[in-house]
Amino acid sequence: MIGSAFDWVDVYRKESERYELATGEFGPFLSSQRTRYEYWIWVLETDSGVAPRDRTLVEHNREKFIAELKSYIRRIDALREAAR
Repeated sequence: MIGSAFDWVDVYRKESERYELATGEFGPFLSSQRTRYEYWIWVLETDSGVAPRDRTLVEHNREKFIAELKSYIRRIDALREAAR
């Protein structure tokens, strides 16, 4: 399903009885997410693995979908850079 390509997961940690956003501190997790988004870009560019029921949707939105996934990758890269 194409919808799972666009899942974004934020990671939080508990700090002094509060939960704080900590996604950038989880490098291995971000690496796996980056790989997943790269895979979906490949799927969209090659039509490999696109379910028949999603083909029309992909054909009409391919460029937008790829742009969104690339924005996720840029976001991951920025988070990883900020965590250094």
